[in-house]
Amino acid sequence: MEQNNTGGDIQKFFSNDLKAMFTGLFKKPSSCVEHFVRESGGISVSTPICTVVLSFLVMMLCSLAMLLASGVTEYMKFGDILVGCLKTGIVPLIFAAILTVLLYVTMAMKGCTDFKLAFFNVSLHLLVYCMVMVFLTLLIIIAGKHIREMFPVILIIFTMVYALAWGIGNIRQGVMAICGSEAYSWWMAPIVIGLTIVLTYLIVKGMVPKVF
Repeated sequence: MEQNNTGGDIQKFFSNDLKAMFTGLFKKPSSCVEHFVRESGGISVSTPICTVVLSFLVMMLCSLAMLLASGVTEYMKFGDILVGCLKTGIVPLIFAAILTVLLYVTMAMKGCTDFKLAFFNVSLHLLVYCMVMVFLTLLIIIAGKHIREMFPVILIIFTMVYALAWGIGNIRQGVMAICGSEAYSWWMAPIVIGLTIVLTYLIVKGMVPKVF
């Protein structure tokens, strides 16, 4: 029974939830959570969990593609490549875990103790991160050698722009939808994102392979 439910959740995610999330991000960016609830009939914990797993796989594939395009794999052992891709995929998951906890605390301070809602907001965050990384990976693959040599710098710039711009906007919308206080959401969003970035850096320091 449990296996059937798990399979049904995964099927629902790819056949319905993922499409509803993308639709909300592009058509209703200021109210994508509310749009998703209307389209899918509610938020289940399996949706953000599936998003997290998908994000991990996408990040690993993007990391591998970037390494292959840069040519550094010629000087690396297969085990080092695999470990490097695994570590790169884990970094955004650590970021998402910290952000979920901080967002939950921020919402709880205003009376909302719905952990699934905070988790889902962060899963949207990861989905956009994956889209940025896929775009960046394609850019590196089709670009010339000079751009490929510069891809670590491009990666850092894209990541920071994403984390600061989309992250602050997404968290502000989530907090605003819960507490209805514009001032509180404007002040708390950059604080939450800033703390998440600092804590993620402290945790994964030395974890990411040197090629990045």
